[in-house]
Amino acid sequence: MSGSIFLKNNVVLVSNKSFYNLLDWAVSIAKEIEHSRSEEFIKAFEEKNRHKWTPCTSLDIQEEFTADEADFWSLVFKEIAEKVFRRELGNTSDLTWQSGFIHAAWKIHEMLHDYAKSS
Repeated sequence: MSGSIFLKNNVVLVSNKSFYNLLDWAVSIAKEIEHSRSEEFIKAFEEKNRHKWTPCTSLDIQEEFTADEADFWSLVFKEIAEKVFRRELGNTSDLTWQSGFIHAAWKIHEMLHDYAKSS
């Protein structure tokens, strides 16, 4: 079973476990980023994560985020990729999952960034 995050023809498929790890870690890291609207963005994200994004969810970036939100969350997903790469996040003793997870987080960062800049 898997979830997907997409923007137009760009799609990131991840296992349900990775999907939830991405979303949970996004909230955790977002709380560390200083931004004038971070509390508002985090609250909306947490609400969707609790009530809308369920197993096997397809998360459409255009439907779920405004351009401002996408710009903020692009920074968050970039930080996720970098923290996993530096072995500061996740199971650091098991290296089998990291490359795919880094790729997914970075690709999501790129899609959010592209959406924010094109809107």
